[in-house]
Amino acid sequence: MALRMIGGVASGAVLITGNGHARIERAVPAVRMREAPGRTVHAVGVLEVSAELREPAQYVEESRAASLPYDLVVFTPATARE
Repeated sequence: MALRMIGGVASGAVLITGNGHARIERAVPAVRMREAPGRTVHAVGVLEVSAELREPAQYVEESRAASLPYDLVVFTPATARE
C-alpha cells in the first residue's frame, strides 16, 4: 500500500485503512517514511470508546506503550457486536 501511494501520486494521497495498517512504527506510515523521506505522513487511528477506559491516557496504558502509535486519535462510540 505504501509503495503504491509513493509511486502513483505526485501531489499527495490519502489512505483509509484499519488501525493496524495505520500504525506509525511498523505499518504503511513507517514504510512510506523510509521509502520517501521528506514527504509528510500523518497517521490517524480511530478507536472505539470502551466503558472501562474513560480517559485517553488509559488507552496508552492499555496498549503497554509509551504512546499510541498514531499522530492523531479519533475516539468514536463503540458498536454493538453479536
